[in-house]
Amino acid sequence: MKKTLVYIILSSLFLSSCLKTEQYIEIGNTKLAQGKYEKALDFYNKAIKSNPKDAKIDEVYYYRGMAKEEMGEVAEAIEDYNLAINLNKKNPIFYNRRGLAQNKLTNYEAAIDDMNEAIKLSPNEAYFYIDRAASHDGSGRPSLALNDFKKAIELNPNLPEAEYNIAVFYAKHNFYAESFSHFEKAITLYKKNNDQTGLKNTQAMFEKAKIAAKESAE
Repeated sequence: MKKTLVYIILSSLFLSSCLKTEQYIEIGNTKLAQGKYEKALDFYNKAIKSNPKDAKIDEVYYYRGMAKEEMGEVAEAIEDYNLAINLNKKNPIFYNRRGLAQNKLTNYEAAIDDMNEAIKLSPNEAYFYIDRAASHDGSGRPSLALNDFKKAIELNPNLPEAEYNIAVFYAKHNFYAESFSHFEKAITLYKKNNDQTGLKNTQAMFEKAKIAAKESAE
């Protein structure tokens, strides 16, 4: 009887600990979405402290890295992404996010390495090609960037971000005629998705591209 009671108590404590970790993660993610990054960090730190061997601890480091990145602590964020990847080397999102952080530090080669790994793990994810295209462009390889933008559109022809980014790319490199059709397609897709933020940003960039094209022709 005593052994059974002890077992029940220990089992209860174990389940309570797991639930507590899940709750910390959930609250941390809510704070992250709300832009309350310091609060999010507090809850992620509590999640790590409450059960550092939890099965989802790799996700905690990933989300904590995101919070740090949003606070401008990019190098510290990369350290957390490193921890997440060391615990789970099969999650392509971890690599891609670390690559995006490397971009912010203009570490384009490191970013491309990470995005290559993400694409290797998930070759049909269009967003990864969009992100790698930005890294290629930043590193002075516009032809490789263009190939990646085109690949993203091939993988997902209805992705407005792919159309928007290739349009911005063309406009940046003064290929205005090529950019216009992609801006128009992006606008159509954002309207279809009822994405007012994306629509507004695309329309604003389209107008800037029209002005730039007119000025370059004068």
